[in-house]
Amino acid sequence: MTPKISIIVPCFKVEKYLDQCLDSIVGQTLKDIEIILVDDKSPDRTPELCDGWAGKDPRIKVVHKEKNGGLGLACNSGLEIACGEYIAFCDSDDWVDPEMYATMLDAAEKNNADIVFTGLKRVGNDGKPLGNLSHVKEFRIYSGREEVNALARDIIASRPEVREDRSIQMSAKIVLYRKSLLDEFGITFISERVIQSEDLHFNLNVLSHAQRACVLPRHFYNYRCNPASITGKVDEDKFLACCYDADYYIL
Repeated sequence: MTPKISIIVPCFKVEKYLDQCLDSIVGQTLKDIEIILVDDKSPDRTPELCDGWAGKDPRIKVVHKEKNGGLGLACNSGLEIACGEYIAFCDSDDWVDPEMYATMLDAAEKNNADIVFTGLKRVGNDGKPLGNLSHVKEFRIYSGREEVNALARDIIASRPEVREDRSIQMSAKIVLYRKSLLDEFGITFISERVIQSEDLHFNLNVLSHAQRACVLPRHFYNYRCNPASITGKVDEDKFLACCYDADYYIL
């Protein structure tokens, strides 16, 4: 039987955090899920922990990569074997609230949406709350090419009169995607070793083909702010690649 959602979890050097992440996914109120752990040739105990979890829950699959390829390509390895009607991603050092995927699936099905966005909560490396990133305050539906393109522009940056940098975050980890759309157009991730934000590229690609999208005014995803994370580093060439993305897909 086809699961409703495939949740892809790329794993690398997360032996300290993986149990908390998987506890939150296994404990979702939505039970009709598959969980795909992609061990990106991690040098610590992460591969062993992944296998241990697969032995405890039949919904969990493990992919052991032979060579480290980075976050984006690890997500692609998960996409290759995913069977769900919808796709979600979760970083293995983060965790999610229990009702996240049930709520997003309900919104997708009720609104016939190809893509559903939610908000993002920041937490410290110790797990303590640091506040929410900017997000919409009310439910929004985007239908047709013009409206979906407007959503894509809001993800890149806010309009000049808006105080926040953006009203909807670019992370792929707070989004639910219709798998048939990804399959039809062959949508995958570009490596973060090539482009500054593989998530932004992925979302712009999806939105360039989507017919309906919705945004929920809810925050379910707990993003661990790690000072060593690659998201805190800027490479000029990779940043320019993001700008070319915006021009190619929606502008």
